[in-house]
Amino acid sequence: MLTPLSMFYMQSPSWLSFQKKMEDSKGISNMTTLFGVDKIPTDNLVRKVADTIDPYKLQSVYDDILKLAQVNGILKEFTVMGNYLLVTLDGTYYHSSKTIKCNCCQTRTSKETGEVLYLHSTITPAIVHPALKKVLPLMQEFISNADGDATKSDKHDCEVNAAKRWLEKFQVLTGFKIVIMGDDLYASEPMIKATLAKHHSYIFICKEDSHIVLYEYVNAIKNLGTMDTVTTQETIKKGRGKKAYKSIVTTTYNYVNNVPIKSGEKALNTNWCEIKITNEDGKILYHNCFVTDMEITDKNVIDIASYGRTRWKIENENNNTLKTKGYNLEHNFGHGDKYLSQTLCSLNILTYLFHTIQEFVDEQYIYLRSLAGTRMEFFEELRAVSTYIVFKNFESMLAWMIKSRQTKKNIDLTPYI
Repeated sequence: MLTPLSMFYMQSPSWLSFQKKMEDSKGISNMTTLFGVDKIPTDNLVRKVADTIDPYKLQSVYDDILKLAQVNGILKEFTVMGNYLLVTLDGTYYHSSKTIKCNCCQTRTSKETGEVLYLHSTITPAIVHPALKKVLPLMQEFISNADGDATKSDKHDCEVNAAKRWLEKFQVLTGFKIVIMGDDLYASEPMIKATLAKHHSYIFICKEDSHIVLYEYVNAIKNLGTMDTVTTQETIKKGRGKKAYKSIVTTTYNYVNNVPIKSGEKALNTNWCEIKITNEDGKILYHNCFVTDMEITDKNVIDIASYGRTRWKIENENNNTLKTKGYNLEHNFGHGDKYLSQTLCSLNILTYLFHTIQEFVDEQYIYLRSLAGTRMEFFEELRAVSTYIVFKNFESMLAWMIKSRQTKKNIDLTPYI
């Protein structure tokens, strides 16, 4: 497992081939010194072994890293309302093929060509915070056809079922409470009940066209003029130089407690709030609505709306990073006969978690990341130096990289190799 992990860590499938050449010529490579692999296996052997390993065996690794994050105070940085952690859920695709398929594959058929695309997808939970750009990815829950029928592709139904399975498995670290967040798909009575059964709170996006009964109550209260409302105004600067000007932005928060999520005498009650941001011309700059189990008041409605808006980080800071910032989550790394695609997906996300934790606790790593610019530029440099020099450990490699940036003189490699 360390071999594919090294590939994801260095964000390069070709890194292994360079290390193999180094191993053949020098008798040792960075696979040994950095990752503890005595002899580099072939690609076929790596895929064969990984195909037999249940990805959920990696759960303990995720758990250990979160414990490390707790010990180092990282989780504390993500808390809101004292000791709550915001955990947002979303489904995303991570493998696709027009020819390779299995009974667990979902399908997407092109309306134009009728061509069928076979897909694998997963729930990608992550701990987020309104004020932090970083997120902490958690162990995923894979989405597949429950009945093994690859002709069915009801992603929505499967995504919610996967979220419920994830809730059953998720273990909360001592001292923290959880707020589960998600898009409108999750704002259903079964998902809410599953969340509350695990003693978690929730904040879900709630759209009017999918919650007709709830909005009948909400709109009736609005029309009566009895809606609870909080309004704030802010003057912001726009434009630059001589074209700079000030604009007044108004944010309106509406809320109501104890409205039914659907029809029926036994329907679950929930609390609803709305945030609407407009400029001085009345143009809507942002609008969204949420449901939550937390009682909403004038004092907390702004915070609850802020937490709800943080849900977007799962798409931008998590899924988008995994797909476009070097991790290439959607790349077809291999399908396999049993677990391969799932195991490689989990290792890829686990690597993202490794990198994120390093950006909090590893001073050498933090310093180099600040100098290198983008994430991709940093890993280009990391791959380059590790392709030609065998370092005695990871710390030595980073120390040499820092030293080489601080001086124009030739550096004696002896202490680092």
